[in-house]
Amino acid sequence: MNRAKLLAKPHWRHFEHVTGLAALPLVALACMDSFLEHVAAHGLADPQSDDVVAWASAEDEPAAAVEHLTDAFRVCVPAFAGAAESAARTFRLKKKAATSQVLKRAPAAPTTIQQDHHATEDWDPLARPPKRYSGRRKVSIYPDELPVAWQEGLVRASRGLPGGGVVITPKILKRTREKLCQLAWSCREAGLPITLSEHSVDRFQAAVSERSRLGKNGLRWATVRATIEELHRFARFLELDQSLVQFLAGRRAILESRERCQKALKHFELARTGNTTNRVLDMADGLLDGLVAVDCPLKRHRIRNAACILGVYPIAPLRNASAYLVLGKNLFWVHDEWVIDMKIQKTQSRNPHHLVLPLAFDHGKFIDAILVGDGPETMLAERRAQAMSVRRPLFVLPNGAPVAESYIPRIFKTLTENSFTTTRTMLHTDEAIEHGSEGTQYSMISCHQRGREIEKKYQLDTLARTAVMRRQSAGRSRRARYLAHEYGSDVSGTQIAK
Repeated sequence: MNRAKLLAKPHWRHFEHVTGLAALPLVALACMDSFLEHVAAHGLADPQSDDVVAWASAEDEPAAAVEHLTDAFRVCVPAFAGAAESAARTFRLKKKAATSQVLKRAPAAPTTIQQDHHATEDWDPLARPPKRYSGRRKVSIYPDELPVAWQEGLVRASRGLPGGGVVITPKILKRTREKLCQLAWSCREAGLPITLSEHSVDRFQAAVSERSRLGKNGLRWATVRATIEELHRFARFLELDQSLVQFLAGRRAILESRERCQKALKHFELARTGNTTNRVLDMADGLLDGLVAVDCPLKRHRIRNAACILGVYPIAPLRNASAYLVLGKNLFWVHDEWVIDMKIQKTQSRNPHHLVLPLAFDHGKFIDAILVGDGPETMLAERRAQAMSVRRPLFVLPNGAPVAESYIPRIFKTLTENSFTTTRTMLHTDEAIEHGSEGTQYSMISCHQRGREIEKKYQLDTLARTAVMRRQSAGRSRRARYLAHEYGSDVSGTQIAK
């Protein structure tokens, strides 16, 4: 349901003059609307926190729903905000109680770590992977073989507890755990005690550099830097000797300088394929226009999905973790256009960034094509409303099952020969070349990026890309002149009679 239809309901007449109502995101309004209907259905004259808990328990993501409801109450009904905040604390306590069960694990239990797009489950950072993966650890050991102090630190971090002024998010913690397991393997292979020291770090860095050098892309300093960064963070978390922390900080700074001097791999990939934002969008239009020539309905379904991936993500370059769009949850039909409305949690940010990105018709048409399918256009409005009411994932398989998390990046790379992460670089480069600094600012908004350092980085990348384009253009002009001289042709290539 769009914003206008939602606010047209009778129970919103009491709030139409509230200051700040227009600034509330649609998701907060939708949660308050749902709660107001719950209040009316149960005849609640004075809703308390228990009523909020009962309402939220029926939602897909109770804790998030209460947070959005609290935001709406603070603006529309400040007197009820306290009840919503109390309910939010209830859900946080439930999560903390569930997390504490991690400490009561059986050491050898083969717990599987599972995550999906819709919720983050509590997990044991020391659990071994499923048996089917047990033979794949060639340069690593299992987490429960790490030193006890490291294990205790991982468990503390998984519960959200700070250490040394550092809080490690679950996503980062998984990377940190893997680097610690690899460091421990390196120590064990050398017959050394498993410890975090200058000597063990030197050996480990050399091994990581060698493995990277033998990879298909050669030595990438970003890979080595990321490894040292995780060790540096964990050393600060455990409050290890300050000289070791400073050593790791210095090593990280050196690797960051080398990384800056090495052109990012995604720039090489874009140069190799020659892809631009407009070129990818042209590919999307071509796929959609070619549907009339396809007889198989299953192929038509797959082509519509592929066209939508190419037609939406180049101008809405979401990260892999945020690319899974669900109608009625983070994709809405508002004022006759599709709008992406979501909170994005960046890797190193503790506070999510609220992204609201309207899609013009030229891009929203790909979403409509998926919803209509082989049906008549007259069914479009009904199917939009139905898809949002049931919170249908944007991309599903021909049998209606939701696609896997890897589906969108995989299809994008298959069709463009570029990884999904190049969409941000592509948009930045194209917009900056065409529109200068204003293009960079627009791209940063679309890419949900902030900060002068990011802007400066992309401006430097654009300068480099522009210089390459100038050299290529000059080379083409020289070759044209050589050909004209050699074969007696004019600049246009027309043969001159001798």
